[in-house]
Amino acid sequence: MEVSDRRGVKELLRMNVEELEFVLNKVAPLITKQDTNMRLSISAKERLVLTLRFLATGESFTSLNFQFRVGKSTISQIVSETCEALYRVLAKDYLKTPTTEEEWLDIA
Repeated sequence: MEVSDRRGVKELLRMNVEELEFVLNKVAPLITKQDTNMRLSISAKERLVLTLRFLATGESFTSLNFQFRVGKSTISQIVSETCEALYRVLAKDYLKTPTTEEEWLDIA
């Protein structure tokens, strides 16, 4: 699935092209796979877009299966691996966990 036009990215992922490229640059080293003699790998960009589409919409893997032409079990693995990678690269700066009782009560 191509996500090169600005409006398409906004509608598909609920983020702009610059935000997508920022996240892709951070996470690509962790989600890039090697091509093999048997098949071409799914690109880091497509892996990220598929995962962000799932997170932004809550669509089922069956629906994503038709949109991205990727098997449901593969989608499950991609979403899991990409979410883990997103957490690893973004948690420190963007996902601060409360450390005091007062901070936990503030968000409760």
